[in-house]
Amino acid sequence: MKKLQLGAMGLALALMLALAVSGMAQTPTPTSIPTTTEPSPTLIITATITDTRPPTATMVAPVTTTVTEVVSLPILSAVTSTQVMTAEVTATPTITAIGESVGTPAPQTPPAGEAALELTIYNRNLGLVKEVRTVDLQEGLNEIQHSGVASAIDATSVNLQALDAPESVRVLEQFYRYDLASTRQLLSRYESQRIGVRTESGTAYTGTLLSVQDDVILATEEGLQVVKMERIQEFALPPLASLVTQPTLIWLLTAEESGPQRIRVTYLTGGLDWQAGYNAMLSADEEVLSLIGWVTVENQSGASYQDARLKLVAGDIHVVTNERVMLKQVEAVRAAPQPAIEERPLSEFHVYEIPRPVTLPDRQAKQLEFISAPVVTATKVYLLDAAPQVPIPAGTANIDPHFGAGMDTPIQVRLEITNSIENGLGIPLAAGIVRVYQEDPAGGAELIGEDRIAHTPRGEEIDLALGNAFDVVGERTQLNFRQLGERSLEETLRITVRNHKERDIVVRVIERLFRAEDAEILEASQDWTMLDAHTARFLLPVQANAQASITYTVEYRW
Repeated sequence: MKKLQLGAMGLALALMLALAVSGMAQTPTPTSIPTTTEPSPTLIITATITDTRPPTATMVAPVTTTVTEVVSLPILSAVTSTQVMTAEVTATPTITAIGESVGTPAPQTPPAGEAALELTIYNRNLGLVKEVRTVDLQEGLNEIQHSGVASAIDATSVNLQALDAPESVRVLEQFYRYDLASTRQLLSRYESQRIGVRTESGTAYTGTLLSVQDDVILATEEGLQVVKMERIQEFALPPLASLVTQPTLIWLLTAEESGPQRIRVTYLTGGLDWQAGYNAMLSADEEVLSLIGWVTVENQSGASYQDARLKLVAGDIHVVTNERVMLKQVEAVRAAPQPAIEERPLSEFHVYEIPRPVTLPDRQAKQLEFISAPVVTATKVYLLDAAPQVPIPAGTANIDPHFGAGMDTPIQVRLEITNSIENGLGIPLAAGIVRVYQEDPAGGAELIGEDRIAHTPRGEEIDLALGNAFDVVGERTQLNFRQLGERSLEETLRITVRNHKERDIVVRVIERLFRAEDAEILEASQDWTMLDAHTARFLLPVQANAQASITYTVEYRW
C-alpha cells in the first residue's frame, strides 16, 4: 500500500489517496504533522474508478472498478475516529498490442517443451489454435490487442490465460473486431458521419450515414436518400482514427503489478481440415505391397500459421480428454513401418503429431508424409456374391420361383490386409482413400483400383474393392424349386465360375439364404461355412482356362 500524508481538505484527501492506491497519480508533497502518542484513527476510503472515454476501437463501453483502502492516520482535529469517505476518479487503461499490430513486443522464447504456436486440426473443418506470447503489463487497467487471428474464429471459444502469475491477472472484457470483414461492416463504422457515394449512373450523394442494414440511408440537405447497395459504384469515406484492418481479439484486464507476463491465447476456428490418403504398390506376384501414406492439410481459416506445432486428430469428436498414452514397443517378426508422424491415443481418438515445426499459409493446402511401410502382406480375393439381398419379415417367405433364379454375375476383385505389426503395419490408420498401383511389364506403374477406408485400429482387417475381374465370370442357376407344405419349400442351386486366366484361382462364393427367416442347407458339393444365420461361404478352386461348380440344396420354413 502506498503511504500518503493528509492535506487540509478531507474530500481532496480521499480523491488523491484513491488515485495513489490505484497507481494512477503521483503522491503529493507531504505536510508537516505534529507527532503524538495517542492511538491513530483510521480512514476507510472507497474510490470508484471509471473510464469515461467514448466507445472506440479499443473500448466498447465505460469500465468501472472500485478500490477500497484502510489507512492509519496521525491525530488531527478533523479526524478523531474511524471515518468513511468516497471519491470518484477517472482512469485511462494502459494499451498493449500483441500479434502483428504496431508496437508489438518481441515474443520471448517459451520454456522448454512449450511451443509458441500450437495447432490441432480435426476431421470436421475445425481447428484449435494455442499461442503463447509475452506482454508488458502495467499495474491497474490494461488493454491487450491480439491481431492476425483467424477470420473464421469462433469468438465464443476464446480463452486468455496468464501463465507466470495467473492469480494476479483478471480479465474484465474480451471481444473480437474486424472492420474489413465486409463492406457493410466497414460502413457501419461510419454511421452518424458524413460520407459520399456515387452510383453506376454517375449520380453523387453526400450526407450523414444513418443505416446500412439493407440499403444505404443518407440524411442529405434535401432530406432522406435511400440508395441501393448493388447500384453504388464507389464510396467517399473520411479517415477513421481506429480502423481495425486485421481480425483482432481485444481484452480489457487488470494486473496487480507491472512487468512482463506470458499469456496463452486459445480459440477454435473453422476453415482448417485434413484428410489422409494412401498409395500402395502391389508386387508382380500380388502377395505383398509397399504403402506410403500422406496427409493433406488445408487452411482456409483466414490466418497463416508460422512454425506451428501441428497435431491432427482422427475420429468423430464428441468429448476430448487430456489422456496421453504412449505406444508400447513391440518386437515384431518383420520391421515395423517408419511413421513420419508420431501417433498416440487421445481418449477415444488418435492424435498424429508432426515432429517438426510446420508453416501453413492461408488459402493453401500442404501434403505431409504420414507413414511408410515397405513390405506389407496382402491377399488378393476373387469374390462372387450373386444372391439377392432383400429383408424378409418374420413369419413370411418369398415363394416366387423366378426371383434370383439365374443370372450372370461379375466377379469382384478385392485386396485384404491385416493391420498388424507382424504383417508389416500395426499403426492406427486414419480414414482416407487408398489407391493401388502395379508395375506394368512394359514400364511404369498403373492404377488398378482405389477404395475408401474408415478409421482402422491396429489388429483390424482392411478390405479394398479394386473392381471386377475381366477374365473370370460367375453364373447362378436354379436347378429345382418345390413347395413342401403350406409353410416350407426346398430349392437347389448351382454356382458356376469360368476362369479364362492362365493361372489357377480360388473364388470366394457368398450365398445369401434370402427366401425365409428359417433356412438350412441340407447338402452341398463343397464344404461351407455359415457366416451368420442367413449367409453361407464356399471356397471354390478353379483351374486355369477351366470352370468349376458348386451345387447345394436349402430348405426354408416359416
